[in-house]
Amino acid sequence: MSATEPSPLASQMLEALEADLRAATAMLGAGSYAAMAEMVAYHFGWIEGDARARGKRIRPLLALLCCGAAGGTWQEALPAASAIELVHNFSLAHDDIQDQSPERRGRPTLWARWGAAQAINTGDALLALARLSTFRLRGSGATESTVLEVQRTLDEACLHLTKGQHLDLAFEARERVTVDEYLEMIEGKTAALVAAATTSGAALARSAPRLLEAYRDFGRNLGLAFQILDDVLGIWGAPGVTGKPAGDDLKARKKTLPVLFALEQSAPFRQLWAAGDDSEGSLGEMTLLLEACGALEHARAAAGDARRHIGIGIGCFVEKAGPGPWETARVALDAEGRATVYSGGASLGQGIETVLAQICAQELRLSFDDVKVRHGDTAEVSEGIGAWGSRVTVVGGCAVLYAAREVKNGLLERAAQRLEAAQEDLIVEDGRVWVRGAPGRSLTFKELVQTHGLSADHRYHATQMTYPYGAHVAVVEVDVSTGQVAILDYAIAYDVGKAVNPRLVEGQLIGGLAQGIGGALLEDLVYDEEGQLLSATFMDYLMPTSMEMPKRVTVRILEETPTPLNPLGVKGAGEGGTAAAGAAIANAVADALELKGAGIMDLPISPQRVLEALAQR
Repeated sequence: MSATEPSPLASQMLEALEADLRAATAMLGAGSYAAMAEMVAYHFGWIEGDARARGKRIRPLLALLCCGAAGGTWQEALPAASAIELVHNFSLAHDDIQDQSPERRGRPTLWARWGAAQAINTGDALLALARLSTFRLRGSGATESTVLEVQRTLDEACLHLTKGQHLDLAFEARERVTVDEYLEMIEGKTAALVAAATTSGAALARSAPRLLEAYRDFGRNLGLAFQILDDVLGIWGAPGVTGKPAGDDLKARKKTLPVLFALEQSAPFRQLWAAGDDSEGSLGEMTLLLEACGALEHARAAAGDARRHIGIGIGCFVEKAGPGPWETARVALDAEGRATVYSGGASLGQGIETVLAQICAQELRLSFDDVKVRHGDTAEVSEGIGAWGSRVTVVGGCAVLYAAREVKNGLLERAAQRLEAAQEDLIVEDGRVWVRGAPGRSLTFKELVQTHGLSADHRYHATQMTYPYGAHVAVVEVDVSTGQVAILDYAIAYDVGKAVNPRLVEGQLIGGLAQGIGGALLEDLVYDEEGQLLSATFMDYLMPTSMEMPKRVTVRILEETPTPLNPLGVKGAGEGGTAAAGAAIANAVADALELKGAGIMDLPISPQRVLEALAQR
């Protein structure tokens, strides 16, 4: 699929939209009004034209896409999408008359073929059909209030559209127009209807007001960028693409953003513009002057299309975690009935004190505050393999689980003798053991261990490793003039089997991402030609800081598939934030730069490498 071809989903939407548009215009009827229906069919490219004559249908497609993106069913938004396209074509029919444009999309315009009066009338009919189309939303499941909200949105857009057109026409008679006035004009003439499309789609998905506002802002900004780039096409666009003669906007004396910029920056352009010569030679010279003064580059930059490019990248991974062969643990109850966990694991800041205490407390049915964890002291723990390979919870946690279970069994044996009850009739909870159905017959842990302490050691053997998996999604922005990469947004989905402490897992994933960003964008061992390390100090070796982290990181911890390879069902989480960061960021940069083939193959993605990749496109 090429960059200009719609996706399968967009193709499906466009096909359904075309059918719905025909249904929306069918109420024009036949008989005496057959000629009017023919004008509408001609204008929409259904007769005497190819697919290009129909236009791109961008605005209604945005409505359908936004409805789906906001969680709605896009098919239910078809009447609103048709209404938006009808409003757009109402404005085109009138705009062609006001601009005296003889052609649109490579064919005669309505007024050029049937006269201005009939074209005005047909345009008015399209506006009426648009309002009637919104009433069909009731048959798609929309509530009365939602239908009224969509109608209000469209009516407000129509008002802003006509106000924008008023300014556009007024500018033609004025010698001086400011850039701010121009932006106000296109916000009404173009951005308002795009914003109505995105807002209506979200409204039909029953979005909250705050989300509606976000979709409205998105549509407004998109509409502004779209109009500025359309102004660029009005001067530099190929007739085969635009359906208009080259330089048509210059000939029509339209004060678009490139023209306004050149009028401020170029005295030769001001003189030629003031001369009013619309000959082919003069138009060509004006085009060259626009380019010479930077008007084309300025317009593209204003639309966000010149220096900064946004891309999305995905990285998927399966890793191994929890390598053995074994780990040790001891759980001991003191004279007060509180527990101490002694682990052969080691703390690297990953929070094992919390996790091991939780595992012990859960098994002994103790309060978390009554459990403490000791590690890293050979006087207390003579053997241990340590922390690496995401193994402390997977292997060391299972050792704690079994040691705590042996302690619990010891408590049950003592309580069974003293309470004269079978072990299966005893319940362990809140630091005491009682007889089922007779909670008054109970003993506390303190009472059970006061004369004889209780502890248990366990060496857990891990015969197989676990295999957690996940995906990273990165959104980056690349400044192609400097090669700088900024991470705008990031998401991680990670299957951990079972999360003993989800907040710690989330923290490890975000911390791991920071390390992954360092490897993806910054950290590099650089040598000179003689093998001398040049990045041997922290002055030269770049590391990530909070400034390199995205403002938002979304983490989704998956626990749907606990591993059957250990009793806790855990798979390890220490490396999930790092494993796919390089791939996701590299793919996002390749997407932003529209690189072909293998894309980015070397890390870190330094500014120099970005510029080299651009030069080889």
